[in-house]
Amino acid sequence: MNGRERLLTAFRHGIPDRVPVSFFVQDYFVKALTGRDEIDPVADVVRVDRELGMDVMLRPEWMDTTYFTKTSGPNWEVEVARETTGDRILERWVVHTPKGDLSQTLVTVYGRREFGFFGWKEYFVKTERDLDLFEEYEPPLAFDIAARMKQAFEVVGDDGIVAPWLPDCPFNQGFYLRGLEAMLVDALTDFNFFDRLMRFRLRQSLTLLPEVIAGRADLGCVGANVGNAKLVSRAFYDQYIAPYDQAYVRAIEQAGLPVLFHNCGYSMPFLESYASLGCRALESLTPPPNADGDLAEAKRRVGDRLVLVGNIDQINLLRTGAPEEIERAVRAAVEAGMPGGGFVLSTADHLYDETPIKNVELAVRAARRWGGY
Repeated sequence: MNGRERLLTAFRHGIPDRVPVSFFVQDYFVKALTGRDEIDPVADVVRVDRELGMDVMLRPEWMDTTYFTKTSGPNWEVEVARETTGDRILERWVVHTPKGDLSQTLVTVYGRREFGFFGWKEYFVKTERDLDLFEEYEPPLAFDIAARMKQAFEVVGDDGIVAPWLPDCPFNQGFYLRGLEAMLVDALTDFNFFDRLMRFRLRQSLTLLPEVIAGRADLGCVGANVGNAKLVSRAFYDQYIAPYDQAYVRAIEQAGLPVLFHNCGYSMPFLESYASLGCRALESLTPPPNADGDLAEAKRRVGDRLVLVGNIDQINLLRTGAPEEIERAVRAAVEAGMPGGGFVLSTADHLYDETPIKNVELAVRAARRWGGY
């Protein structure tokens, strides 16, 4: 089998010739690896995947969930002020609309990393009036991805699949606009407002479906990591988050695009809830010490209903692990996930920019050695 056949077979819950190996590679890892500040986020990422011997699963980030902060439009004028102090960048957005302004402040700390750690000092939606302005004036989603999808398929060829990131799930989007604490409190004390915000984000995201479907992606990735099992109970998730996740996922799946549902945080208490959403696949079952993922248990509980993707520790193991530790962890993951098919070996999240390339190469070789059916 070639990489495309292997991945498509696994994502159809079939048994390929061997376990597909597709670690989560983003542009900042490639920049660090190549020593270049500018790369082609399609061609260079695919080239690195090939050189590492992986089955290519290209995950372009073309559909920015916070697109409305990037460009102005009719009745939506975006103004951004940036202040840099050392490794800290403070950005403040003001969006001018005919009926008033919206504002947000974000702080990002980069240090020596290609990507930064960020947090909000101020959120856009502070009151119902702010949500009124979003509902009336926020520009429609349109990313003009057709040409980029065509190029991606040409570059990837038979070596893999194209799986772009779609806008995040409604709760993630609510977090970006209003903040985690406010979203949690709203659900319990002002459900009508919570429901209105969640349904608005759901509606906005689904307007993008015709454009995505026309691009003929193989898979759509949906971020759903904010409302994870470290922060909320399963009862809270099932009552206040899952209904919107389910509506979003099922609409995408019914339109013909399989969904890879992404929670890189704590997830084990939610496995059965995730299995009921209607998505094709789940990642990333992040293992301890970073979360609670147990691939063997997940396979036992929901492996007949969900394709599982994961769960190699890219934070500790691949960055600092000894060769024997890496080989042992890869073999354990392959043996836990491969029975019956429907499994893709991947990292629990994106490869960090300082990950030693020899560790990645070792992990890929081990996976190919132990992953044959």
